[in-house]
Parts: sequence; C-alpha cells; structure tokens
Amino acid sequence: MQAAGATTTMASMFPERRASPREPLRLPIKLAGGATALTRDISEHGLFLFVPRGESVDDWLSFEFAVPQAGLKFDAVGEVVRIEPGMRQVGVAIRLHRPRLVPVD
Repeated sequence: MQAAGATTTMASMFPERRASPREPLRLPIKLAGGATALTRDISEHGLFLFVPRGESVDDWLSFEFAVPQAGLKFDAVGEVVRIEPGMRQVGVAIRLHRPRLVPVD
C-alpha cells in the first residue's frame, strides 16, 4: 500500500543498469558493411544508434566516425545488447569493446 501523495514512476520501478551516464549526440557513423547509422547518445561504455529498417544487425558491429575538429576518428567494435524495432528505423543499444581514437590520415 502506498502512502498518501506517493507516486510510482517507471524510473523507480526499473533501476538504472548502465555502467555510465549517456550524453545526447546525433552523429552519422559508418558501419563496417558500408551502411550509415545515426547515433542518439553515447557514453564511456556504450552507445545507442539508429540503423535504416531492413539493414542487417548482427550480434557484433564494427563502426567508426570522424572527429574532424580534433583530427581524429573513433572506431570500435560493439556488442549488440538490445534491438528496438521501429517503423522506419531500428534502434540498437551497443556495449563498446576495443574503442579507440586514431589520427585521421
């Protein structure tokens, strides 16, 4: 039984499971197969991106994106931990493995 005035929210029902907080970041990235995706947010340990509907999503994805202001590119391999089907695009949550920043040639 709840106390008078108490409310239950989705956040209190499901504890946060992320290893680190995510920051909003909309950035196009190139997947290893040549497809382009768009990030929604990123953290030290993972990211969430959108891929076009119909694009193949394996258990692991390789990807990269440029950081031109720094003369670097970020590349990583990511383990797919969740897929959220949508009408036009598919949301994919990824746990990062082997992330690295490398100089742009």
